[in-house]
Amino acid sequence: MRSFAFILASFHLASANYVNQGQVLSLNGISYYAEGIAVGQIKTTNASSLSLAAAQIPGQDLFPLTIIDTSSSVPSGDELLNLNTAYDSSDDVFQSAFLHAIYLRPSTTNAPAGSNSTISLDSQLSRQGTSLVLSSKEIHGLKSSVATGVTVLSLPRGPYFVSVHTGNVYKAYRLYDDDHLAFVQGVISDEEDAFTTLPAVTENVMAKSIAVPSRLYYTETKEQPLAGLRFGVKDIFHVKGVGTSGGNRAYFYLYGRQNKTAPAVQRLIDLGAVLVGKMGTAQFANGDRPTADWVDLHAPFNPRGDGYQDPSGSSTGPGAGVGAYGWLDLAVGSDTGGSMRGPAGSQGLFGNRPSTGAISLVDVIPLSPVSDTAGMFARSGSLWAKVTQAWYPDFASNYTSYPTTLYRSTARGGAWSGGNVSEDATKVITSFVGKLESFLQAKSTPANYTQLWSETHGEAPADVNEMLYLTYGVYVSHDQ
Repeated sequence: MRSFAFILASFHLASANYVNQGQVLSLNGISYYAEGIAVGQIKTTNASSLSLAAAQIPGQDLFPLTIIDTSSSVPSGDELLNLNTAYDSSDDVFQSAFLHAIYLRPSTTNAPAGSNSTISLDSQLSRQGTSLVLSSKEIHGLKSSVATGVTVLSLPRGPYFVSVHTGNVYKAYRLYDDDHLAFVQGVISDEEDAFTTLPAVTENVMAKSIAVPSRLYYTETKEQPLAGLRFGVKDIFHVKGVGTSGGNRAYFYLYGRQNKTAPAVQRLIDLGAVLVGKMGTAQFANGDRPTADWVDLHAPFNPRGDGYQDPSGSSTGPGAGVGAYGWLDLAVGSDTGGSMRGPAGSQGLFGNRPSTGAISLVDVIPLSPVSDTAGMFARSGSLWAKVTQAWYPDFASNYTSYPTTLYRSTARGGAWSGGNVSEDATKVITSFVGKLESFLQAKSTPANYTQLWSETHGEAPADVNEMLYLTYGVYVSHDQ
């Protein structure tokens, strides 16, 4: 009877649905995620297992490897050193530990090695601690004790992890802590047309881990001008394979994983940008005040000042994330009554509210369809301009020239109203407007909209604030 029970238990275990969700590992104190989805496989022609075993790290199945594009099949030590330096300076995922094993891929099959090299290839391999060199053809003449192997890899250049036992190749994702609670969840591509929630976390207080792939994997082209730019999206935009919360736990658990990606998000992906996570929003994109109104989620932290200033909203996570993290290039938010403009100002970012209808909001949780829009956050004005011009489909046809009219607000609260604006701030604003006037070749005109209203209101209330006081609340509430 005991034997029969053992057989049944064994059968149950063997038939279980086992899914490899990868692992977290550390290289020189930096955390990485790997082994989730294989993107390739090494099949060497000369003793495969022996070649890969030469790179094995004791007690580990995975070892780091870098694919290096060279000018020749046997590069000089100088070229290898220069390429390593270039990779290190342009990518935060790559580090010297990934030179433990390398795959040399010549751009021209028969190109000769550099003749003016001051460093031999043997010497450079020894310096960088390489134990395995793979290439698409045999490498002869190496004097160092470096193992070699022949294989073909058609993957992009950059750092990877390789399994000794299977030869499977995995992307290297660096894990960053979300110290400012800007994200709801990290996501990674399923290497098809959807995403999966990042099944990895490092030690932190409340913060989640966000995985970013190597920038070296991506090359900008005419079709993909945003190649490799990392972005997050406000958690009202649906992403295929991942749940949407809208800032509300009940909504997240009720609707589960989404089966479509919002066209606005998909357009960025098609342009080459890399989605790394869903970001915090005030509940259903409304005007919640941190942290009093943030019940289901904790409000993200504004990185400016003492770290406890109001981050504004409702695109709170996207604004805080771009303001806080140099490894995040962009973030998508929405604006109905100031949800882009507020966080952009609070975090010192470039952010916009475009005209309604500038881009599709299909598969996005609405607040008010009559005034919902999608905007972009960036730290750099030039990057923001590049992205928005590519992202909004009708940008080029709608805006064929720069504006020639410029107004300076003298209404109460405006920079030229004589109110509580410091002298230093006034100098900065005045300098900016002066430069803008020169660029547009236009002279700014003072404008007081409250005075203009009082002179033209007719039978409506004389105070424009009284006139508009409940307007926003009424039409937004109508759609709830």
